Amino acid sequence: MEALVSCVLPTFNSEKYVVSALESVYNQTYKNWELIIVDGGSNDRTKDLVNTYKDKRIKFIKRPQHEGDLISCLNFGIAMAKGQYIARMDSDDVCHRERFDYQVKFLSENPAVALVASRAKLINKFGFGFRSIGVFGSDSFIKWRMIFENPIIHPSIMVRRSLFIGSSALQYSSFEGIDEAEDYWLWVQMASFAQFHILKKPLIKFRAHQYNRSKLAKEEVDNATHGIQHFFYHSVLKLKCMKSCKGTTCSSRMQPDACKRIKLLDTSFKEFTKHVVDAKTSDPPVGMTVINDYLFFKNLLVFWVHRTGRNFALLVQNIFSSKNISYYAIKLVKTILFRIVP
Repeated sequence: MEALVSCVLPTFNSEKYVVSALESVYNQTYKNWELIIVDGGSNDRTKDLVNTYKDKRIKFIKRPQHEGDLISCLNFGIAMAKGQYIARMDSDDVCHRERFDYQVKFLSENPAVALVASRAKLINKFGFGFRSIGVFGSDSFIKWRMIFENPIIHPSIMVRRSLFIGSSALQYSSFEGIDEAEDYWLWVQMASFAQFHILKKPLIKFRAHQYNRSKLAKEEVDNATHGIQHFFYHSVLKLKCMKSCKGTTCSSRMQPDACKRIKLLDTSFKEFTKHVVDAKTSDPPVGMTVINDYLFFKNLLVFWVHRTGRNFALLVQNIFSSKNISYYAIKLVKTILFRIVP
């Protein structure tokens, strides 16, 4: 029998787009699902529109307004879930009709992976698509990007419900009292013991409009994001910052930009990947100067490439003379690559 998928969908005054979201779940090729809609105190027609669907798999729960924040709604919906897998969905987005099929298949074939997400197709308020967004890759690449950004598109995820059960159960929470970036904070808490994967195929349509939470609360999102980046760097990877950075306290409130070392790492990695060539090419391209310690970089990136499933070998320009990249940063890259693998 097919595994049950519990799709958790929070709503708040969602009458404009909720029908499109519901239709995309209702029309899934994978049929063994339940849709748990947790409403945070809507005063529009959201409830009436949902109730037009006479399907026992669709459950609508209205929360009191004082308990209607997103984090509370997500945790309540997960507590109500009965499925082996939990999928996330937002009320203004649209699922690919084979989304559940792709993700259930991946998790069943890869038992070591706890969470699978996907890229997304960006659409406007009218539902017209622009382009595909998001990165894709396996565990170590995702955790590398987590130092600099939140690489996982929240409404695209499917995760094993077992992570949310028992004495050590996970749950959504705020970071330092900021009720934004709750997804990024959850990924960071999972990073030391769980494996992630992002599929290349876009499995949701992500709607961009003026009422997106990331736009309405941009300052709060930025504050939480910078703080979480530093927590991940210091507390999960156990790495030290430069002297100007005060450890885990160097959140965006004290230091608006991410610390200099994090920026240095990102610059280093981008410099490396600019010079990636096909593994069949044994010699560097004409005009490229290879650093003296070429084998160090080749072996380092072969390791990273192996973990991400790509068949590349690295050829790097002579970066010892670069003003932006130091040998220390190069050594730090090696350290991080080994630490981000569970």
